[in-house]
Amino acid sequence: MQAAIDDVMVSAAALTDAVNAAADLGVRVELEIVPLASTSHRKVVAHVAHPDEGRRPEDLNSANDG
Repeated sequence: MQAAIDDVMVSAAALTDAVNAAADLGVRVELEIVPLASTSHRKVVAHVAHPDEGRRPEDLNSANDG
């Protein structure tokens, strides 16, 4: 059992390093732990969070538009 716990800890540390390395490059990665149906097993899913560029000023409708 301790070997399994150690593997999880090593993997978690590697994920932390990888997510931080991506952040240093300006890429935000979100991790999600997803339960697998009908089991006690789970999987880790990584999502790249693309930056929200927002709306350009010319796309905004304003009462001041003339």
